[in-house]
Amino acid sequence: MNNKNIKINFKTFFRVFTDNPALIWIKGNFAERLENGEYSKKWPLDKSGVKYFANYKEHLEEEGENEDDEDIFLGDFMDNEEGQNLSIVNKVESDSFQKYVALAREFYIKKYGYKINEIADISSKNNAEAKWSQTKVAMENDAIKLIYNPLFTYQKAVNGEIFDTNADAFFYDKQEQKIVFLNYTSFAKPKFFYKGFFTYSVLRKLNYNVKQISVININFFYNNITKNTTKDTCTFYESFSTWNSAAKAAKGKPRKKAATTLEDEELLYALKNTGELRLFTETGSYYEGNKAQGSFFQSARFGRISPNPKEATVINADYKKIDYTNYQETIINQLGEEVKIKFKDTNSSNIEKDENIYLDTFDKYLDCIINSYFEFGDNFNYDAIAYFFSVKESVEHLPYAIVDLSYQEQIGAPNNIVLPKKLFLDNQLEVNAIRKYIWGPDFEQISSKFFKNKSLQNLELYKNNKEFFESVPNYFNIHFLNYIRNLHIKDKRVIWYDYEGFSNVFPILDQSSSYGQIVNQVSVIETVNGVEKNVENVVVDTKNITLKDLVMLIQTIYSNKADYYVVFNKTYENTRNKEIKELVRRAFKDNKDLEFINWFNSQYIDVSEFASHVDHINNNTIDLADCFSHNKLERKAIFHEFHIGNKEGYFFFKTNENHQIELLPESYYGMIEKTDFLKTTLIHINFLKHFFSIKKIEKYITKNQFPLKTLITPYSELVIQKGTMAMEEAILRHAQITGDNVWKMEKEPELKRYCENDVRAMIMVYEFLMMLARSAAPEIDKFEYQIENENFEYIYQDGKLDIRTK
Repeated sequence: MNNKNIKINFKTFFRVFTDNPALIWIKGNFAERLENGEYSKKWPLDKSGVKYFANYKEHLEEEGENEDDEDIFLGDFMDNEEGQNLSIVNKVESDSFQKYVALAREFYIKKYGYKINEIADISSKNNAEAKWSQTKVAMENDAIKLIYNPLFTYQKAVNGEIFDTNADAFFYDKQEQKIVFLNYTSFAKPKFFYKGFFTYSVLRKLNYNVKQISVININFFYNNITKNTTKDTCTFYESFSTWNSAAKAAKGKPRKKAATTLEDEELLYALKNTGELRLFTETGSYYEGNKAQGSFFQSARFGRISPNPKEATVINADYKKIDYTNYQETIINQLGEEVKIKFKDTNSSNIEKDENIYLDTFDKYLDCIINSYFEFGDNFNYDAIAYFFSVKESVEHLPYAIVDLSYQEQIGAPNNIVLPKKLFLDNQLEVNAIRKYIWGPDFEQISSKFFKNKSLQNLELYKNNKEFFESVPNYFNIHFLNYIRNLHIKDKRVIWYDYEGFSNVFPILDQSSSYGQIVNQVSVIETVNGVEKNVENVVVDTKNITLKDLVMLIQTIYSNKADYYVVFNKTYENTRNKEIKELVRRAFKDNKDLEFINWFNSQYIDVSEFASHVDHINNNTIDLADCFSHNKLERKAIFHEFHIGNKEGYFFFKTNENHQIELLPESYYGMIEKTDFLKTTLIHINFLKHFFSIKKIEKYITKNQFPLKTLITPYSELVIQKGTMAMEEAILRHAQITGDNVWKMEKEPELKRYCENDVRAMIMVYEFLMMLARSAAPEIDKFEYQIENENFEYIYQDGKLDIRTK
């Protein structure tokens, strides 16, 4: 028997939805524990396993070619129940975290008009027992109407042990009988439906009434639509539901048939991501938050999470009467009067499948958690974990009737081990760690974008797909040259550049957004006909970064209207450029920063001139990543004459002992002609594992020791080795943790060295691309930097590379 009660918090409770009781009580970081010995206990002969876990974060970063600024690491730390204890928050964002909490607290108190003597504060420094004791006293005090930082404890004794189920909240509003949670982004993830159910159930066990559940978010309308923000602070929004998906709903485009406008789509975009759209009735009228079946409260009350509404259309919207900047106070009333929502008519169609998520009773979940504690505890029991993943047909009764089985005998063939489509774990790192643990040496970190969803659940399907992937030889289609053809035009000034940026929970500049990336450094290398003409590295001191600094970065890149600009993954650079352009426009519209406006007017005729510079950069950007990415080629206008079914132009290759590209027989084409490879991939290199990050390509080039003119410093030899490290240094300086001398003498030179290395890596990748092209078409040498006509394209026919006018 333990001397202390056993704690069940929401993190423990949430794992019950994995339908795998053997995972519930495992504490700490899965991947770290597996790396530190647990994996080797099960798979002692798999020496690659330790290497996998050592690099698992890098793998996940490579998966995330698409970025969501709010999911940059700071948001994930804050969203963790123990986030404030993590080192990065202690070092960098402790003040921001406390300030954010204080502002959110002030927002709610002001919104409902509570007085100081009506509020009870439960100290976060107390242990759980003291918090619960203080919360009980506050609940019994009729003078108290609002409890800040409450903790509610429901106790249950089993087999001589006492289990404390602890449910915390940001507020419990006694007057409204409302549970209030705090979120750290502008979009509340569906996890809050489960947290609402958990906390509601604990309070009901204690005979406390609950009539509403809400979440305080960063104000979506300010942060994502109007950008009416002020640096170093933020405004909030109280939501009573959220869009039931893992990521924010995308902003739609106007549909001609429905006669929608951009304003309509923006409003729908906002209504979805604030959860408001789930509070409408099917007739399009507006419900109060706690009455709608799509609300947090009704989901918790009835144990049912409803699906998102079907296709919606805005009708009768008078946008002149919708004041987004004052949304919280005005639009709720206007939704019922000025705005109507029409949903897709499902009555006339066939009956659709039931998409509701039905939760079981809280008592059953609690029994499962407690039984799991006695059966497994904080231990990696491979056989038990595998067993529960292999018995999906009867899993509904397993959690409530755990018995002492011989799990190893029950598992059967490994192919029976089917991972659920969704694992209710903390993050994707944990999901991948469990997948590697269960499947062992058979699992490698090939990009998930290669696999169908079911292949990542079923071992047999996964192995078949992996074996096929590994059997495909390296190949390229020489038409990739059309992505980089403009670099071959004679005497053109080419700017190769790379940004680094950082973010914060608060907007870094006026009219930027929470978690919005602000660039703080750029490295530029100018070439003409492949000859380096100029190198410039600019690092902005993030201690006092201003909009002027960003405009000057654009000036550095623009370089008096160079001809072309080269990046790797233009989504990042082009998006940042557009954001800087928009920040300038807003600064002039706001007309408050007179110092900036006066300086800007000394540099440009007007905002339109600056905007044209940004547009020139973006419109003339060449993205080297396009050669390696995996997208449907028929959608690319650049390939309007290119037919993927024509095997001419495909070349298979290997690297020989002399570090040269050696072509293989074209008979290999038959291996891939009926696969999706040809539809999506111009360059396939098995080593890249279907990733296409520049660092992965750099490792491939370095490993094969290709004799290229430009070779970079290996990242492992740099002080700053990756973008997240550069971002951390910028954040530390912005928070004034890094001093002036250390920043200037130590950090700034290393940041410049890292960023310039990234740009040289791009030039190296270009040289590798040309090495590929020369191996199949040596005649490329007569075109590179020799072409006079800008309106041309490469063609390959009759075994020769040629050009023609477009």
